[in-house]
Amino acid sequence: MFTLASLFSSALSFFLVTHNYVGPTASLGDTTVVGISHNQGATQAFLGIPFAKAPRFSPPAPHEPYPKQIDATEYGPACIQQNVTATATQAMLNVMALLNITVPVPKSQHEECLSVNIIRPSTATPNSQLPVAVFIYGGGFLFGDSETWDAMGRLMVEKSIENREDTIFVSFNYRLSAYGFIAGSQVKAEHAGNIGLRDQRAVLHWLQKHIGSFGGDPSKVILWGQSAGGTSASFQMLAYDGDNSDLFRGVFSQSGAPLPLGDIENGQHHFDDLAEKAGCGEENDKLLCLRTVPLESLRAAVDATDSFLSNKTLVLSWPPRADGEFLTDTPYQLIQDRKIAQVPLVIGNVDDEGTLFSLPTLGQIVNGPGFTSWVRAIWAPDLTDPETRSLSVHYPNNVFSGSPFDTGLNNTLNNTQYKRVSAFQGDMVFQAPRRFFAHELSQAGRDNVWVYLSKQYKATPVMGSSHGSDVNVNNGIYLMNEHVSKFANYLNPNLGGNSIIWPTYDHTDPQLYLFPKEDDGGNKPPPQIANDDHRALPFAFLTELAKKYPL
Repeated sequence: MFTLASLFSSALSFFLVTHNYVGPTASLGDTTVVGISHNQGATQAFLGIPFAKAPRFSPPAPHEPYPKQIDATEYGPACIQQNVTATATQAMLNVMALLNITVPVPKSQHEECLSVNIIRPSTATPNSQLPVAVFIYGGGFLFGDSETWDAMGRLMVEKSIENREDTIFVSFNYRLSAYGFIAGSQVKAEHAGNIGLRDQRAVLHWLQKHIGSFGGDPSKVILWGQSAGGTSASFQMLAYDGDNSDLFRGVFSQSGAPLPLGDIENGQHHFDDLAEKAGCGEENDKLLCLRTVPLESLRAAVDATDSFLSNKTLVLSWPPRADGEFLTDTPYQLIQDRKIAQVPLVIGNVDDEGTLFSLPTLGQIVNGPGFTSWVRAIWAPDLTDPETRSLSVHYPNNVFSGSPFDTGLNNTLNNTQYKRVSAFQGDMVFQAPRRFFAHELSQAGRDNVWVYLSKQYKATPVMGSSHGSDVNVNNGIYLMNEHVSKFANYLNPNLGGNSIIWPTYDHTDPQLYLFPKEDDGGNKPPPQIANDDHRALPFAFLTELAKKYPL
């Protein structure tokens, strides 16, 4: 029986076949890929190309043989998302309504979702050998999709054309939440850990084989990510003890560094709880049961787990973890053992990384003892009394020390512990891990690391220079785009010309590239060089805490 959608699809296929491929094309062996043109023909896009199969709770598998023609004019469905608002605190829901904060929810979601998108200059040919920036989206490893970043990708390519440094932009979907990062002893035994990171690896292998057909050079691939995407890119540097198999030659990470995570068996209680909620609690082989239960039952069980909008905030249920194979040890141990891919790195943060993620705690943490009790309950249950006292020294009950930083008595939210919690969380998950990673790389002799910090949008009420303020899709703010295309071309993020020189990172005299906050008139001063020594003692304390109490 024909539906309107199927009739339209058939008509489109007929049109493409009988009219000599009206869009731009590329060849994958005997397969013709038909894309679309943008910006009056300046750029071309090939969207939704399958790169692997996604068997539930299993690593990616080879995709089926391609047909003679692939219609690559629309994005493929997003991977199944966790409904992060399902377990949000009422305080968070209230703030979201007040500040008009929304979580993007893709209309089309599917378990079979592994597709790749390529945006290139229209002048690209199979002989162009252009550098390739592969973007990994964020979303706390819980939600996200490649389509959301279409505008940023096209803008980056257009800017690279303008600067005569043509660059190809690649985005793709990878599995999320429990679907991509299920944990536990059985998962470890069956080599099914870190599925989402393996999806990312699979697309890199696909690009090695096929990106040349679109004008890219497989030896000039860099990884670019923000938030969980930046963390993912850094984990790809640690994968297989630092063996990147020449899949990428550089990493550009925004608000994402290797997290202080522990062994995959640390997630056993989450696995057991998921199995119970999905109706698999009494089964001998719970993982097999989870692989076969109806999707509706599984989704309801996954949505009932904590997200970063719940009272556990950034202590996630389903992050990547050391599985003994993809990540052979905890990230911090791999870094200390120097098991890191030998590639250049650009890595940085915004100043107030923790503000967004601390809003769920409003009304729950109202005094000093409440703060330390929360840290003990959520972050480090075995925290000793001396460590608790050190915590209060480094993150005191003083709004002048809190985040948004350097805002004095502002943003206190009725004298709650909000600014204190924001400072702790932003440093614990973003700032201190970044400095630890950069410091260790420099100490190991790497002279190809660059660090940045953005204090832009500091005047934003409550949030300050918040997480994502350097990559704001809604407002078209893409702070690092030009630096990314420079890095993709030259493995150096410096813009050249009259721009100030961005120095490489040296642990004996650490400096970073600073985007200062706006002046009183709202004007953005040019970047400047600053010392990377802010909150040195608190960062050192958190790093040691993370080593002792990995999540």
